[in-house]
Formats: sequence, structure tokens, C-alpha cells
Amino acid sequence: KSAATIEILKARSHVWDCTVMVSVGAMSVILALIMPLIVAAFIGGFIYFMISPLQFLVDKKYQKEKKRLEALELAVISETISKLQSVDNKKTKPESE
Repeated sequence: KSAATIEILKARSHVWDCTVMVSVGAMSVILALIMPLIVAAFIGGFIYFMISPLQFLVDKKYQKEKKRLEALELAVISETISKLQSVDNKKTKPESE
């Protein structure tokens, strides 16, 4: 279950990364259509600089959640291994007479 949750989180992060790219591009096009040419050319370039900071924020948000889920998954795996080892020890332990 946890691995599937991590994959869902990765998919959401990717969707948000793509949303950032599309939104910045759309914002640039809209400003190019409504502003005078010289202003649009100047501001349009700066709008594209927003891609990196916005994607950084998206990645930061999802990395924190991904690390939490991976730690949880590791704890569950460790607990499962511990239980399996204790069951195995009981099976291999000679019965006392």
C-alpha cells in the first residue's frame, strides 16, 4: 500500500510540475496579447524565470511528504522482518525436554 501511495505522490508532483509549465506559458501569451509589444517582450522573459522557483516550491512540498512516506514504509518493512525472524526462531529452536 505504501509503495502505491508513493507512486501516487510522484504522479501528483509531476502533474503540478506540468501545471507550472503550462501556467507560466499561458501567462506569457496572455500578457503578450494585452500589453504593448515593447512591454510584453520585456516582461515575457521575466515571466519564464518564474518556472524554476515555482517548480522548486512544488518539489519541496512533495519531497517532504515522500520522505515521510518512505520512512513509514521502512518502519513497516523492519517490523515485518522482525516478526518473520521471531517466527523463524521459534520454528528452528529445539524443543526443551
